[in-house]
Amino acid sequence: MTPTDPNADFEAKVRRTYANRSAPVAGGKGSPAALLAIGLLGTLLLSVTAALLGGGLLYLPAAIPLVTVLAVLGARRLAARRERAAS
Repeated sequence: MTPTDPNADFEAKVRRTYANRSAPVAGGKGSPAALLAIGLLGTLLLSVTAALLGGGLLYLPAAIPLVTVLAVLGARRLAARRERAAS
């Protein structure tokens, strides 16, 4: 009996486990309007807090929710455009 490489056994097991799984569907959850509303609400609440703390540079982190939502919406649109171009 020849000794087997334990790493090779592990790799084979992982490959068998993930062989039949498909890639997730592009798109994500939530409508664009709902995501935009959540981003605006988060930005508004953080902006009010920043104003109560004196404003200034505190407004920059307050924009993070809106910027994040816009990035997600942009990524969705780009994925949909690439999907249409591929088909």
